[in-house]
Amino acid sequence: MLLHSKAGSIRGGHAHDVDEVVVLLTGKLKYRKRIENDSKARPEWQIEMGEGDTIFHERGEYHLAEFTEESWLLEWKIQTNKKGWKNIDYADWRRLVQANAASGR
Repeated sequence: MLLHSKAGSIRGGHAHDVDEVVVLLTGKLKYRKRIENDSKARPEWQIEMGEGDTIFHERGEYHLAEFTEESWLLEWKIQTNKKGWKNIDYADWRRLVQANAASGR
């Protein structure tokens, strides 16, 4: 998928049931990530990305993108098609995404 985001917008707030690769084509963003799987639980951490950076989201790894600049990115869901995967929401982060969308960002 090719996605465009304005500076100040927030996306995600979920995990996927498949692995995902993201390439930031232009702009800047900050990812917040966390894992709550019993065998791999890890508290929240952050990763900043700039133009040309690539990131891997492991299946079940929650992620929230905060765009600090207008950005274009590519997302690939690994070993599946458009109808072959689903999101698993992290409620606290999804509320942030929904509030951000309601504000018009």
